[in-house]
Amino acid sequence: MKFTTFRNLIIAGATSGLLGSVYFVTKSQAIPSTQAPPVQTESTGVKAPTPPSSSETDPAPKPQAQLAEVARTDKTDTEGTRAAQRIPEGGKKLFSMRPFDEEIIRLFEQSPSSDKVKDATPNRPYKVNLYAEGGKYVRAKVDLNRNDKWDEKWSFDEKGGERIYKRQVSPTDDDQNYPDKFKLRNKMWEKSE
Repeated sequence: MKFTTFRNLIIAGATSGLLGSVYFVTKSQAIPSTQAPPVQTESTGVKAPTPPSSSETDPAPKPQAQLAEVARTDKTDTEGTRAAQRIPEGGKKLFSMRPFDEEIIRLFEQSPSSDKVKDATPNRPYKVNLYAEGGKYVRAKVDLNRNDKWDEKWSFDEKGGERIYKRQVSPTDDDQNYPDKFKLRNKMWEKSE
């Protein structure tokens, strides 16, 4: 092999290696991270992400795999397997509100247009049906993973000017047993016996 041919092969190899490295570095910086921000407890000092306001809309539908993961995470939180935020003197465990809990509460505060609203959250990974009595919404059913089995039953009442939200949870997702009960107090879910 001639020296000029060998030299040309070395220069071509080094050039292609350099261009490949530059391409790899620029491509890896251009890919956004798909990892969701971690939900941390109060002890770590990091707050959970804030929910979108009702004026914001989802720009594009989310992939089914991502929706299933959100539903699975939310289901885990409702079952009480996540560590309690704090235990007050009464000894009942308190859990933080989930981002979509506030959206469901906003739905309760709206004036009903009929006695029943099916799928009040059509573009969300969860499904909410609302039920009205006496000119206001008083009950809701929530299907966290849209598998047509209700995961939670909500109720709303006003006593002495205080709004009381209650939530019954089916940890087995069987649409029949709701042994876990929670009551909203000071924006924290208190587990009831």
